[in-house]
Amino acid sequence: MALFWFENVVIGGFNVLRMLISGVRMGGAGIVGALFMSAFFTVHYGLFTAVHGVFVVMLFGMPELDARR
Repeated sequence: MALFWFENVVIGGFNVLRMLISGVRMGGAGIVGALFMSAFFTVHYGLFTAVHGVFVVMLFGMPELDARR
């Protein structure tokens, strides 16, 4: 399950790279826009990924808690 979660992190990294590359192709204004959009994406996607990771750990990462019952 952690591998599926990490796949989201990799896909987000590739999307940031795609944004930056497309900004470089557009020139000076494109670079500024790409930096803003990639920072915006990183913050929001990072929060989503962090919360998703917490849910994954809570649901699948603590089997030893069930053994104590």
